[in-house]
Amino acid sequence: MEQKRYIVRVDGAPEPARTARRILKMLDLGELAPADEVYDMSAFDWRPLADVEPFKSHLEREAELSDLSTEAFAKKKRIRQPGRYIIIGLGILVGVTAIAFAMAALFAVFARGLGGIPEVPKGRAELVWKFEEGDSLTSSPFYAEGKVYFGSEDGYLYCVDAGTGHGLWKHSTGGPIIGEVLVADGRVCVGSCDNAMWCFDARTGKRLWRFGTGHYIGGGVTYADGRVFFGSYDHDVYCLDAATGEEVWRFETGGWVFSTPFVDGGRVFVGSLDGWFYCLDAATGTPVWKFETQGQVYSSPYVWEGKVYFGSDDTWLRCLDAGTGRVLWRFRDPDYWNNIRSRVVVFDGRVYFGCLNHIVYCVDALTGRELWRHKTTNTVEAGGVVAGELADGREFWVSQPARWIESGGWPEKPDVAKAVFYIGSANGSLYCLDAAEGKVVWAYAAKQHVLSDPACGGGVAYFASNDGYLYAVRSMPEDAEK
Repeated sequence: MEQKRYIVRVDGAPEPARTARRILKMLDLGELAPADEVYDMSAFDWRPLADVEPFKSHLEREAELSDLSTEAFAKKKRIRQPGRYIIIGLGILVGVTAIAFAMAALFAVFARGLGGIPEVPKGRAELVWKFEEGDSLTSSPFYAEGKVYFGSEDGYLYCVDAGTGHGLWKHSTGGPIIGEVLVADGRVCVGSCDNAMWCFDARTGKRLWRFGTGHYIGGGVTYADGRVFFGSYDHDVYCLDAATGEEVWRFETGGWVFSTPFVDGGRVFVGSLDGWFYCLDAATGTPVWKFETQGQVYSSPYVWEGKVYFGSDDTWLRCLDAGTGRVLWRFRDPDYWNNIRSRVVVFDGRVYFGCLNHIVYCVDALTGRELWRHKTTNTVEAGGVVAGELADGREFWVSQPARWIESGGWPEKPDVAKAVFYIGSANGSLYCLDAAEGKVVWAYAAKQHVLSDPACGGGVAYFASNDGYLYAVRSMPEDAEK
């Protein structure tokens, strides 16, 4: 059996990549069903296992055997007597060995959580604190003015002190929060699975307004010019007044909108699970142009110097002219299947993103040429943050869809040599990579998946895990290495 790896999704959630042999075994054991979907590279789409080779032939053969009488089945499966005893003996030996390995693997999975076994922690990372919420955390946190804000699947929005990890306030939204939090102009905005966008006072946690939508809000929210922009599973992109929560406009796509909009130059850039990428007028919501991909667009875009960058489930990272939607270049790994659902970040002429093929990439923003890659041990579904210091010691960070500097205006050209790239993996680790070369500075292991973007502030990286903790981690000082 070839060792090509496939991604299967069950109930809409992608599973880790597996070999065809492993998937066939899971079908035989009933751990997967013929109706579960696998990504078909030839069709660039998800299709039932029962329709894709080699699983189709296997299922047909098993169905044929199950229809045979006992005698016919025995005749079909007859083995010469001496050979049968040898094979049975070998089968017992292999079975005992497999059970031993399975028990060891099962123990490891329980020990490390549902994210599987993370990589061995590398480098010098220091845990500053961790805040236990208790439920799964997939919402991306946001750092602002010494506080960290994040949502939880328990339905609450939390605010904690960034220095100590002590809780300051929390407020219920009535539904799980899986999207990203945004803080702007003293307000905290976050979407919830109670079918609404919420806005709170950042200092007190007092509710300011709530805007109802037709379905869940699973993505993030963007602020620009006194307005907030976001998408919903009801297929719409919304623009609201940030102060009052009143609707300014909405635009209907043909599918769920998970992508976080990026606003630049009076235009809104956003993808949809209908396979299209849209450019809308920020004032009216009127379409300016749209681009059709061959896969669903989960990825959140980034606009840089008149170009827009985004990934798709058709495995391509694209760079389009932001004014016209014309393709300037596209990148796809020639060796690995790489659906791109990660948020895209652009810094110093480089594009950073992760893939479901377990790899983090950095490519040239002008040409699409690969500059470096780092392979993790599980899918990379969230985006990352570039952070560092300027020559004068001021801190900066760049994420999607914001960039921040400690004080003063944004410099002409921050030095990538002084920057790092933080990104999480479903193996439970947060990685701190050298932004210029992709080398691991350190990797810190949580107990379960890291599916959200990290946040940065005060030299500390904050990230959430499905183990129910919000972590604050920083590079260990040189003099504390030993």
